[in-house]
Amino acid sequence: MISIKKILLLNILMILLLSSVTSAVGVAPNSGDTLAYWAMEDLTDELSTYALTDVSSPTSTTGILDNGYYLDGTSDYFTFPSITFTDDFTYSQWINPDTWANGGLNTIVIFDGTGTAIFYMRDYCGGLGPTDGCIQVTIIDDSNTVCTLYSGDVILEGGAGWNHIVVTFDGTRGVIYHNNVVAVNDSCTANGFTFNDENGIGTNLAGRYLDGKIDEVTVSDVAWYKENVDYIYNSGSPTSAQQYPFSSTEEPTA
Repeated sequence: MISIKKILLLNILMILLLSSVTSAVGVAPNSGDTLAYWAMEDLTDELSTYALTDVSSPTSTTGILDNGYYLDGTSDYFTFPSITFTDDFTYSQWINPDTWANGGLNTIVIFDGTGTAIFYMRDYCGGLGPTDGCIQVTIIDDSNTVCTLYSGDVILEGGAGWNHIVVTFDGTRGVIYHNNVVAVNDSCTANGFTFNDENGIGTNLAGRYLDGKIDEVTVSDVAWYKENVDYIYNSGSPTSAQQYPFSSTEEPTA
């Protein structure tokens, strides 16, 4: 005969097991480090600081989580105001490209300064990877120090569904994550970024545009840990827990 103590113990173990199955993997980013969060339900920044301006009327559509926006690849994009980092930052975005068949003309994002500072991400790796779908990130600080990261053979296939792209930079090292996998992790030193000119999502502000859907865009003034990326990716199925304000206060390990 099973004792009451054993029954209670079994119940406790079952609760712990169910809790581990239903909880998200990884550790949520610290909400206090978030500079901007665009859920892409509308033009609102959830922190009420960096409201988007739409250009050529991007279309509201189904996103990875609730709604997102569709950009037509010819004229649609968003802009947002001046933003500044000291050394560290993270840029996270879900993207569902229709096509990359433009030989590197698909720009995902650009932060631009009136001086030399630039952060931009596009789909061309300049002979160091596939012509279309390879991720290139260029980071230039206020002193004109240039860091360039290439994802190599990682390919964002057009029409293949949602991709989660994260770029982290801590002043000495840049990392590109594609669907929770490290595509590149390179050393590079740059410090001080004043992006006080026009900043754009879905364009380089000079005639290059993104063709496809975007959703859930985050800008943070720290470099996320891998555990933070794990949490936001959530096995490719984000929920409201992955939206700002993030639900966990646990600190990640280095």
